[in-house]
Amino acid sequence: MTVGSVASAPLPPLPPPATGGGAPKVASAPTTTQAPAAAPAAAPAPTDGDGDHDGSGGKVNVLA
Repeated sequence: MTVGSVASAPLPPLPPPATGGGAPKVASAPTTTQAPAAAPAAAPAPTDGDGDHDGSGGKVNVLA
């Protein structure tokens, strides 16, 4: 029981620091890469907003 309790204690603390320190740095790189990819996707969106080109802009349909 002592071993299980001790093992459980160190396990939780380890993930937070590793994720907290690595996630932000790793996320920064993908975000920059995704930014240019989002630009082309945004081009068709302004046409209508929801992609169906019915003039609703998508927002009207979503709110309704």
